[in-house]
Amino acid sequence: MRDASDEFRRDSLKRESAREEDPCVRAGPLRLYPRRHHALMDGRPLDLTPLEFQLLHALAVHPGWVHSAEELLLEVWGDRCFDARVVSVHISNLRRKLEPDPLRPRYVVTVRGVGYRLEIEAAESGELERHENPPGKLRSPRQQEVLNAGAVIGEAFDIHRLARLLGESARALLGLIDELLAQGALVLGEKVGEYRFSSPRVHEEVYQAVPRARRVGLHRAMAQLLLAEKSYRDGELECLNTLAGHFLEALPLAEPEWILLHAGGLASAYHDRYEYDRATALLERALDAAGPAGALGRVELELALALYEQKGDAHRAACAWDQAVTAYRRALQIEVRLGEFQTLGAPVRTARLHRKIGCCHEAGRQFARALEALAEAETVLGPAPSAAAGVRGRRSAAWWEEWIEIRLARMWTAYYEGALDQLSELVAETTAQIQTHGSPRQLARFYNQLLTELCLRDRYRISPQALTYAHSLYEALQGAEAPEDEIAFARFVLGFCYLWADRPSDAELWMSSSLSVALERRDLALQARILTYLGVVYRFRRDSVTAAWYAHRTMTAAVGSGLKEYVSAAHAQLAWVALAQGNPGGAQAKAREALDGWAAQPTVYPFQWLALWPLIELARREGEFQLAAAYLEQLLAPPQQLPPPELQARAERAREAANASDRAALEEGLRRACDLARELGYL
Repeated sequence: MRDASDEFRRDSLKRESAREEDPCVRAGPLRLYPRRHHALMDGRPLDLTPLEFQLLHALAVHPGWVHSAEELLLEVWGDRCFDARVVSVHISNLRRKLEPDPLRPRYVVTVRGVGYRLEIEAAESGELERHENPPGKLRSPRQQEVLNAGAVIGEAFDIHRLARLLGESARALLGLIDELLAQGALVLGEKVGEYRFSSPRVHEEVYQAVPRARRVGLHRAMAQLLLAEKSYRDGELECLNTLAGHFLEALPLAEPEWILLHAGGLASAYHDRYEYDRATALLERALDAAGPAGALGRVELELALALYEQKGDAHRAACAWDQAVTAYRRALQIEVRLGEFQTLGAPVRTARLHRKIGCCHEAGRQFARALEALAEAETVLGPAPSAAAGVRGRRSAAWWEEWIEIRLARMWTAYYEGALDQLSELVAETTAQIQTHGSPRQLARFYNQLLTELCLRDRYRISPQALTYAHSLYEALQGAEAPEDEIAFARFVLGFCYLWADRPSDAELWMSSSLSVALERRDLALQARILTYLGVVYRFRRDSVTAAWYAHRTMTAAVGSGLKEYVSAAHAQLAWVALAQGNPGGAQAKAREALDGWAAQPTVYPFQWLALWPLIELARREGEFQLAAAYLEQLLAPPQQLPPPELQARAERAREAANASDRAALEEGLRRACDLARELGYL
């Protein structure tokens, strides 16, 4: 017995020691063990990433406290990130793992205009037990129905909305409300006519006690009321979240047509607010609830197809290229099912879906797949409509609009592949058709293709003609009342051109105005591009601190968008920062990492001088002149950007000395080239 008792005591001491070494942070049913990176919710393990765990820990240390995004950014990320918007992204990810319904968060709550707080009740027993006459045992069915309807509306509800939901007058409900107040189930709210449940737990227990069919019916009626009010379209995000919550709760007993008819409008409202994750989550649940395509009729199939395309658009806006392709392919599968009901516009719609798939592949730098999808789009679209075929009006206009969109997409693919001849051929073949049949927006965007052709031909040495094209793009898009994202991209293009035209102040002005829109729209791909070249502005100004700040922000956006060439550009900028701050070893490592990253990409990034100039300088300092010459050869080779004329001349003289094996001339040529590169801000 003694041995068994001693062993038990030793095990107990071990467990106690482990608890002391890894103290538990408790907040209601939530348990966090920081040293083990272990999280439990009601005893259920949570699969959290390190950043999600740190974020939840920061909130759980002081449950109920409001933490601003900036405070959380500093506490969790420190000086590794400078964009507070990254907090909202990780909050969304955390809610998906913690909340029963991420669209209606109960625990991690947004305090509008302030920040976030953790709302978890610390009580271990039900609050209903505190009441002498708990809501679940009310004697009056009328009282229970009022309580049930209020619970469906939310923890707080307005008596006028409650009356509309029950189809009664507010005056008729006042007596029942007074009785519930006397029983302690409800308390007065902060506003006149507003009432609240006495605690979140009371609200939850009343809500769960409502019979399922009745609860779903009340949610649907509430959704119908909010849809009729239409305030969700232009109102606060909270209004849209409330409506979406009721809509999703109504799905189990709703007919497919009702589901599909309203899901698109709600998802569009989320998309317009740049809440792409919420849009895709809502569409996914709605499409699942509507049932398999084989059980849907023509109207439901048309609606489902539109929703899958909409889901793809939301994924694409969030730079989730593979998920977007999957959604578009599901839409194409429904298109096949619609074959027996085929409408005249189907070829245009099918071609559009194939084109969007091609654009996703191009954005993901899968150029062979992009060209395959775009070729399929042209095949499906078929030949141009002719007057002899009796085609008139909108059908003909829709065909030409899609044909031009496919051509513009093929031009982008040719540009990113560096295929100048192919791009020039596409531009020449398309010019007349765009001038004849193109919409104002398409004509405006065609200026961008003329500009990209010129950039490839002149190797990014910006001419007055290039600046003219950039201004024409911006002005034409404004005149066509194009969407804000297209105008923001045109501003970036202008800033990009001014940067290489040796007008850095103008470049910063235009790109900064574009960045504000990209941040608001959560456009990570555009953010990565803008942040990269704003960092170059500060490199030219020899401001290593600000250049480093932009490089870190570039890294975050580039990783999020999957644009790996800009991840490498950030490494290259950090190489220059390290060199400027007296850290040659760090500069060497970062520059090599940048070159290795670019070498792994299917396309050639034309601004590799960002990493090559630091490597040339480091090799020159170490007396490795042939290595420096090899880097110089790489810098001067097409399709790399041409240096400014005088710098190009010095670099070419150094290269000639290397080819002639004239060591003294090579050493002098490298010195003079590096001196000028340093003077111009390249080094």
